[in-house]
Amino acid sequence: MPDEVESALPPNRARVGARIVELELPASLAIRLDVVHLLATNATRAQVAALGVCWASSGRPQVRYAACGYSPAVYAERVLDELKGRGERISEILAAGMRALALLIPSVIDGEAVESEAGFSAPTAGASTG
Repeated sequence: MPDEVESALPPNRARVGARIVELELPASLAIRLDVVHLLATNATRAQVAALGVCWASSGRPQVRYAACGYSPAVYAERVLDELKGRGERISEILAAGMRALALLIPSVIDGEAVESEAGFSAPTAGASTG
């Protein structure tokens, strides 16, 4: 049943326990980049950090990003500790974090630029492929 409820929510909302969380992009591009880059080393912490920085409704974790030395890994640890201290389930925290990452990633990554730079676009007529 929780999966059915979660999938029925719009992309900018997530469930954490009994609460429906509103998700919004943080204004700071630097914070968004920090969290997305954390995916390369620790996807679980990136999910938790994304949830924390995107949480825009009541019940937002009290920990602040700046107080964590602008470290998304440290921020994620403190957000997770706070949410677990409230009795929230790790599965719901991570599912909500995935929804937050789904908002963050497109805000910092331009798909056309990635394809062009990585050479994923179709070659032009007469171009050598290698």
